[in-house]
Amino acid sequence: MIKLDDSEKNHVFSYLLTTYFANLGVRYALISPGSRNTPLTQALVQNKYIKTYSVVDERSSAFVALGKTKSDRYKCPVIVVTTSGSAVANLFPGVIESYMSEIPMIIITADRPKKLIGTGANQTIYQNKIFGRYAHFFDLSPHIKNIQEYLEKSFYFNNDEYEDKLWKFMCKIYATYEYGPYDTSHGKYSPIPVHLNIPFDEPLYTEKKYDFSLPLSKAKIPYNPRIYGPGPDWGFNHSRILIICTDICDSVIIKASEKYNVPIFMECRSSRFEKKSHNIISNYDFILRNYNVKPDIILRFGSRPISKELNKLIDTNKQRTYLVQGNDSRNNLTAWMGSDSLNDFLNLNKNINKSWFDDLIKMQEMVEDGIQSFFKTPKSHEGYIINTIISTMPKNSNLMIGNSSPIRDLDAFTFNLDKKINIYSNRGASGIDGLISTAIGMSINKKSFNTLIIGDVSFYYDLTALNIAKNIPVNLTIFIINNNGGHIFDRLDGLKTQSKSNYDKYWLTPVNLDVKSIAKAFDCNYQKINLNQYGKLNTIIKKLNTKDQKINLVEIIVDSDKHELNNKKLENKIKKLFI
Repeated sequence: MIKLDDSEKNHVFSYLLTTYFANLGVRYALISPGSRNTPLTQALVQNKYIKTYSVVDERSSAFVALGKTKSDRYKCPVIVVTTSGSAVANLFPGVIESYMSEIPMIIITADRPKKLIGTGANQTIYQNKIFGRYAHFFDLSPHIKNIQEYLEKSFYFNNDEYEDKLWKFMCKIYATYEYGPYDTSHGKYSPIPVHLNIPFDEPLYTEKKYDFSLPLSKAKIPYNPRIYGPGPDWGFNHSRILIICTDICDSVIIKASEKYNVPIFMECRSSRFEKKSHNIISNYDFILRNYNVKPDIILRFGSRPISKELNKLIDTNKQRTYLVQGNDSRNNLTAWMGSDSLNDFLNLNKNINKSWFDDLIKMQEMVEDGIQSFFKTPKSHEGYIINTIISTMPKNSNLMIGNSSPIRDLDAFTFNLDKKINIYSNRGASGIDGLISTAIGMSINKKSFNTLIIGDVSFYYDLTALNIAKNIPVNLTIFIINNNGGHIFDRLDGLKTQSKSNYDKYWLTPVNLDVKSIAKAFDCNYQKINLNQYGKLNTIIKKLNTKDQKINLVEIIVDSDKHELNNKKLENKIKKLFI
């Protein structure tokens, strides 16, 4: 029997904890440097089932974890490890995005012993529940204290009669990050970040190694979700049924819409670029500005839309809109219906209006032709740039799209493509921080073409993340749409009353980046596309070096005044089509 002295408890506990996570399917861990988290670092580095990466900046670490989990087929969470003190607080933006977008994350923070809290001891803050409602907190201090008992009585020593308390506790943690705490008021499970705080006393380092194994069959995971079906107020006599897919859509939904002549307003975050379908309407923003759609019922799949026009449609039809799958600020699920059940519901509606459907499809074709003809020659227009990028990207690519203008332009100015392109975004809190870090996480172990489209201000916010590529080699191309400032505010009419000096200083905030020098400082490949080179954009994309595991920075210069002028011309062109 192993008898632990005080110097061994930290390490045995850390090895046992990380072994449990490995057996629960966790395969990646991001570690930020520190002394207090040394036991965790040693345990993770020596665990043959968990791949570890070093990320110096905790602000980036949480977002890298998000990107990796988003791109994982099974959405398996990543472990994020930090030392004690303000290092923990630097995770907060990424934790908020994790919570808001329902992407699980496992945060393990090393802490000082409880006897030092509140005494002015170095690098010591109040870490318990530091993330508030944005992460489910687990205090591991009782468990590290009882590690000797766990080790003596657990099934490691064929003591099957003893209920392994730590394993049971780990199952609770697993159920929380996979399904989230059950919300009885809304009958819904939602994945949530978990925060494990572990107080480590000295000594923090050992030369010993420990090897534990755990049969996965020991896991008993509680999961009992409440399943909804069509509510009694849905009715089955609808003639104009509209499906809205934002960040959720599968082939079953598309096939059902095709079978029953139901249009899908499909956002860029959904399956718009995966497979062609006659029923997909991608340029709904222009249609809604120029035509009164008047649906009988709206079935929503996914979170709140990006488009203002689409949100207006939902808000003016609240009584006939049902959030079927997905989250809307986490709590507004109206009814749950599996994709397979959609066929049954549509089949019960015998009076579906095919002429209404045909009219919408004709409008989509008309708008698409109008945009295509306008973009036939290169235009100083951000929508043209983004349309060209995604049209040129090879099949099976991964695209992380930045917030602010890029995601709105991707949504408004692109079309349904048969390219199996996966789209990722941080639309939980919709911030412009951490986007490069998230894209790096998305690209880990992805051999396909990986890219990020981002504005210059967003690039500035997270540019130190480029340093991560030294420890995490990835194939990633970053397109920086450089219009020198936050020109998203040009789209807000109310700000036009501001003086130019105040507008530039407090809203536009040009950052005047020297992207070429930044590329050199972080050892990235660099290319610049000037205003007169847009016609070469597709050729440049095809020739990008994606084999040397260096990040490619492609700076695209944009004249915001010309963009605004071209955008008005395009809007007027489309408007005339509806007259």
